[in-house]
Amino acid sequence: MTQARFHVIISILTIIAIALAGLNWLQSPEYASKWLAGLLVMPIIWIIVSWIIHKRPLESLSEDQRRYFTNSVIGAGLIMIASLALKMASVGNFLEASMHERIWGVIMGIVLIYFGNLTPKILSPLTREKCSAPVERRLKLFTGWVFVLAGIAYAISWVVLPIHMASTIAMSMVAFAVVLVLLRSGLALMTARKQD
Repeated sequence: MTQARFHVIISILTIIAIALAGLNWLQSPEYASKWLAGLLVMPIIWIIVSWIIHKRPLESLSEDQRRYFTNSVIGAGLIMIASLALKMASVGNFLEASMHERIWGVIMGIVLIYFGNLTPKILSPLTREKCSAPVERRLKLFTGWVFVLAGIAYAISWVVLPIHMASTIAMSMVAFAVVLVLLRSGLALMTARKQD
């Protein structure tokens, strides 16, 4: 993705987020501070990203780094837009509050699945110098699969469980995934040190 195209995408996401925050503000002026935050987040992200790209152009990054950076920023914008759209639908009585929570839970599960798929590429620079190639490959695959499965479990929890249990169970699954990955990473690094 070129820098120009990336800026166009961010500008579109920013305009949509500002419009949704403004519409939410009109529907529920009593939550003005929330909507003000919604109005400001994407422009602030755009300014920060522009500064980062000015210091280190996208073309200077590797393909994996560029994809991770651009997808992370676009993903953040889409999450913000989804949140504002769902809020507007629930505030405007187009959507029940419990359904809003369920949809948001499923979206977060999908985000976790997506980043689980990206994790092996993110871990490469961290593990390459510390582990042998086979250990590095196994660790990356394990980490990716654990987060993908945690994301699936997270989304399913929000679909099938009673609303009062869904959040606790879903977050427990993510916490369990993080603990598993930390234990597996620690074991891999300890094994690598013993072999040195």
